[in-house]
Amino acid sequence: MADYPDWTDLVQIVGTDIMVAVDLQAAYIMMPVDIQAQYVDLTVDIVAQTVGNITVDIAAQTVGNIGIDLKAQSVGNITIDVETQSVGIYLKADWEVLQGTDKNEYGYATVGAEAEAIVLDYTVPAGKTFYICQWGFGVLWNGGVIAKLSHVHNATVTYLSVAGGYSGGTQSFTKPIAVLAGYHIKVYIINMDSGGAHTGYGSIGGYEI
Repeated sequence: MADYPDWTDLVQIVGTDIMVAVDLQAAYIMMPVDIQAQYVDLTVDIVAQTVGNITVDIAAQTVGNIGIDLKAQSVGNITIDVETQSVGIYLKADWEVLQGTDKNEYGYATVGAEAEAIVLDYTVPAGKTFYICQWGFGVLWNGGVIAKLSHVHNATVTYLSVAGGYSGGTQSFTKPIAVLAGYHIKVYIINMDSGGAHTGYGSIGGYEI
């Protein structure tokens, strides 16, 4: 049986194209790998193993595509921390505006003395949903006015908001009101003047997808 000396000799290989096959079995191993200033294709295939924590820290780099395929496995928590980066993630309302789907509708009508009239009637198209973010109303007269915002479907009227003001007003919603396809969005004006008719107007704004 061959005998081996009890010493270690460090070997440094520079500027050489070398393939080293490493087969690690039945061992607990910590192997730090530091790859700097290189163009590297690194393939890792872990099969039929119990793997603990794999930490990847990518800093101050230009990174292309990172493909992760998790198949036929039991996966716990995958934590992704994106910090101090320019990331294309937007809130829904912001994304809709960027996509050019913001929507604004308005209308007007003559409202008789102490009478009610519909000044805006908009029907949500098939396959769309209108998200109302704000609405406004008013009359071309320096006096009191009351307005109602509703949606109508199959002759059923559902009032979404009622407001009043001196000649007009507006309301906005922190959470947009979703109105489905086929529903009529209506703004009603009640002219509080007993002396004559006036022109009333209404508007709705939001986004439609």
